[in-house]
Amino acid sequence: MVEVADNEREVLMSLGDRSVRFYRMFEANDKPLYEITPEFGGYSLLESIADTGIEDHVFRVTYQGKADLEMLEYEAPPLP
Repeated sequence: MVEVADNEREVLMSLGDRSVRFYRMFEANDKPLYEITPEFGGYSLLESIADTGIEDHVFRVTYQGKADLEMLEYEAPPLP
């Protein structure tokens, strides 16, 4: 499920049951640029997410961790 996109740097964030993946737009390659697999408190990461967003090319995901809300961040790399 695509949640947030950085159109300027052509990167999108895809949320899955267990991980957050970042892909380059318009590439035929299915390999993610980066993947994060956080420890979360629910049955799936999708159920644990409280908020998502992007600001200044930095993707943010707030989710219910094992104890409290936690945040992960990933800065979209510039275009090659």
